[in-house]
Amino acid sequence: MLGYIEPEDMMDLMNLLAKDADLQDLINKSTSVMNNPLVLVDTNFHILAASTQLAPTNNILWDSTITKTFISDQLIDQMEKEHILGSLRSVDEPIRGSIPEGYECIRVPLYSRGRYRGFLGVYDYHQSFREGDADRMKQLGKIFCISILHNNFFNSVKGSIYDLYLYELLNAKDLNDGRRIHDKYSALSMGDVKVLYVFGFKGQKAGEKDLPTDRLKMRLNMIIPTNYSVEYEGFLTVILPLDGLTKNMTDSLPRLIEHFCEENNVIAGISMKFHETQRIFQFYKQARFALDRGNQADPDRIIFYYSDYIANQIVMSSRENLPNDFFIHPAIRQLIDYDEKYSTDYAYTLKIYLDTFCSLNQTAKDLFLHYNSIKYRIAMIQKITGIDLKDTRLRYLLYISFLYVDENSLKKS
Repeated sequence: MLGYIEPEDMMDLMNLLAKDADLQDLINKSTSVMNNPLVLVDTNFHILAASTQLAPTNNILWDSTITKTFISDQLIDQMEKEHILGSLRSVDEPIRGSIPEGYECIRVPLYSRGRYRGFLGVYDYHQSFREGDADRMKQLGKIFCISILHNNFFNSVKGSIYDLYLYELLNAKDLNDGRRIHDKYSALSMGDVKVLYVFGFKGQKAGEKDLPTDRLKMRLNMIIPTNYSVEYEGFLTVILPLDGLTKNMTDSLPRLIEHFCEENNVIAGISMKFHETQRIFQFYKQARFALDRGNQADPDRIIFYYSDYIANQIVMSSRENLPNDFFIHPAIRQLIDYDEKYSTDYAYTLKIYLDTFCSLNQTAKDLFLHYNSIKYRIAMIQKITGIDLKDTRLRYLLYISFLYVDENSLKKS
């Protein structure tokens, strides 16, 4: 019957569903129905199954795509140009489009429980499309949606259950809410030790939708396969379990992330390492603060660790209630006044000395001065102010105080 799957073929497909056959068996049967090769693709452009029959021979694009198990950038670019990527997430009908080398394809978006899960695509490599092939693909799409609904693979890392879990945790109102969500998904695990990344464009603000998150997910999965990611507030938010990584992978991770950012023209905010999954909403805020603050303060950088900006957040929070001068130690104000009066730069020297964990050698290197000159300055600082820099608690208070001092107000020789 024109536009419909033959009854015998439909019976075979139903039997496969009843037997809970794997996705590859369904693809192989669908290949005989369409008389052309098919692929099943998830939301990360990962190929979950592909035809083993009727596949084109000596076709570089097909061969490289199937070998890498990811849709190629070339095809994704083509889909973007033809506005297919947006259509897949907004319509429930077969979408016809072109692919390189003059071939055509029909893609059917797949939905399950109201969520977009990927697409089923057929390509006219074996024969030209027949009249009614779009209708046949729509029927096959419904069969695959039923399979997806009961397929464990789609309800795991590459599917939407983890996506939903992570999204709900990011939306948690407080720790009690986070615990409730964590208990709700108690069968799932994102690893013991983990870290949260937020990827965005330079200058991007929450809610902006220009970030190509699907493509970033695909590329990130190629270099770090085990991760959990969702688009949240317009940013790509990623949980990376660290306990499953090899030592070599752990050591090379900072370099991999930096290279990923450079290649995709994005920047990243990174939380502190953590164990408590129920606190993900808090670690998201850490990574976002690092991203936003770092983007403003250090525009030449592309990686921002929250540990580098935690002191800034403390300062910004305290400023909401009290003026900066309230937190500045009297000894620092005394040195600033002394520098102004006698054209010295003892206050700045003290700041660098504290920044270098009170290392005379490193302070001398940072200020391009002789070791003895720094030794003399530290002695003079203690004489002028009457403080004892051997006092650990005092050094900590002085370090915190400098966070509230406008560095431009410090005299630098």
